[in-house]
Amino acid sequence: MKKIKQTFKLAVILFSSILFFGNVSAQEEDASNSENLEKGDMIIDLSYSVAGPKGLTWRAISLTSNSDLSQLGPIGVKFQYMTTESFGVGLDASFTSRKGTWEETDFDFYGYNDSIVSRTAEQTIVRVMVRTSWEIIHKKSFQLFWANSVGFRSSNWSGDFAGFELVSSPLALRTAMGMRYFFTESIGLSLEFGLGGGSSVCLGGAIKL
Repeated sequence: MKKIKQTFKLAVILFSSILFFGNVSAQEEDASNSENLEKGDMIIDLSYSVAGPKGLTWRAISLTSNSDLSQLGPIGVKFQYMTTESFGVGLDASFTSRKGTWEETDFDFYGYNDSIVSRTAEQTIVRVMVRTSWEIIHKKSFQLFWANSVGFRSSNWSGDFAGFELVSSPLALRTAMGMRYFFTESIGLSLEFGLGGGSSVCLGGAIKL
C-alpha cells in the first residue's frame, strides 16, 4: 500500500509539472500565433504502467502463505489520427504478463499427514481496443485529453489454480484523462490516469507525425 501511495504521489507531481509547462507553452504559442493540431496529424503514445490493479484472482493469491507475485506491464501502444484539430480516433493495444508462486496446505483426511504444497501460475493478457480522444487543449506542443476505448481482451492462464476461480472477461473498456508535452516538434512525454484497461497510471513517450 505504501508503494502504491508513493507511486501516485510521483504521478501527481509529474502530471502537475507537465500541466504547468504545457500551459506556459500554450500561452507562448498563443502569443506567437502558433497553430493547433491539424486534421491528419498522427500521434503515437508508447507507455508503461506505473500503477494498476492485478485482478481478482491475483489479489486472492496474494493473501495466501508465502506468496510471491510479479508483473510486467501493461506495456501499451496507442495510435491516434486527428479527424479534426480537437478530436482523434485510433487504436489502444497493451500487453501484460503476471507470474506467481504460493504455498497451500494439502490436508490429509485423517489429519496425520498434512503437507505443504508449492504452486505456480502464469497469465498473459493482450488488449486491443478502438480509441477516441477529445483533445481539450490541442496545441502543437501540449495536449490535454479525455480518451475512451472499447475492444477485446485475451487472457491465457497456465499453472495450478486449485481452489481459485479464474475471473476473465473478453471485453476491454477504458476511460482516461491525460496529457502530452512535446519537447521538440515530434518527440514528447505522455502521462495518463485511467479506469479499466489494466492500468491506473501510464507514463511514456509520445511521437507526433
